[in-house]
Amino acid sequence: MLTIFKYPLERAPEQFIEMPAPAILLSVAEQYGLLALWAIVDPSKPALTRRIVIKETGRHVDRDLPSCFLGTVLLNEGRYVVHVFCDMAWERERSSALLGLMGGYGDGI
Repeated sequence: MLTIFKYPLERAPEQFIEMPAPAILLSVAEQYGLLALWAIVDPSKPALTRRIVIKETGRHVDRDLPSCFLGTVLLNEGRYVVHVFCDMAWERERSSALLGLMGGYGDGI
């Protein structure tokens, strides 16, 4: 059964999270002062480790920054702004997940 799960994120430049695959990433946002990622997953599927990269505004960005942009999040009432990225595998997974998990009706998400 598909379920929307929340995954807490640290304010670290790079981290790895466990998440069932495939997954459809919905958004990143601040909730109660903490950074979180929401995704549609099937909890009965095996988990895979995912790499998440967080960059602060005004900081150096490497050329190998993942191209899958998840969103910009304002923390501490906008005083701390971060930009969240994931590996290209997320993009490939999202495309196949939209078709696979949603029974071919992925365009609505």
